[in-house]
Amino acid sequence: MPVVYQMSIREPTGISSSIKILDGDFDKVKSLGQPFLGEELARIPELDPTHMPKQVMWKDDNNGPPGDFGYIPRFSVSERAKQAIEELESGVHQFVPVEYLDQRKRKVEDRYWMVVLYQVDSVDREHTTMAFVLNSWMKAREVAQDFPELLPPNANLDAEPKIVFSLAKIGDIHLWHDRYLGGGPGSPPLMSRAMADHLRAKGLTGITFEKSEKEAV
Repeated sequence: MPVVYQMSIREPTGISSSIKILDGDFDKVKSLGQPFLGEELARIPELDPTHMPKQVMWKDDNNGPPGDFGYIPRFSVSERAKQAIEELESGVHQFVPVEYLDQRKRKVEDRYWMVVLYQVDSVDREHTTMAFVLNSWMKAREVAQDFPELLPPNANLDAEPKIVFSLAKIGDIHLWHDRYLGGGPGSPPLMSRAMADHLRAKGLTGITFEKSEKEAV
């Protein structure tokens, strides 16, 4: 069965207490432009890195360095992960350097805040059984209950709610966010089977492929 994957990050228990941002302010980070939404596929503008943290303290000495993929406090990747991603999709996404230090301010490793810049309307509208309402996908029964006047005429209230992705819309892209499924540019993305297989083969840490498959046609 054709599938795509939702990148799933596996963080150690209690990881939020193991990280301390030493500078910068994510709340002040802005986009360098406006996204162009006229097509199913768009490459959104990069984020202005001025206020993105440049140093983070990693306080979890017991478990060694962080995994190759991390999501706290934001989506970040190691140099190994960056290289692996760019082997399949080079020069597309934004990687902002961040230095991880231990509690004595010694370097643990150099990492990157990763910003996925592809945005795709990637849901197959023929096979998806959820209703597209107010620029988002909702369960048809919930729409019938809360917004009956907006219920699409072809909505099937008895069908099991599911999202199905369109390989034709996705094309040869490997990492993206769906335009209407949520998830900002600094969050873990969707990914192609090719990228999932590639990252799995590299043995990268911090990422899991269990229960992350999504149906596609």
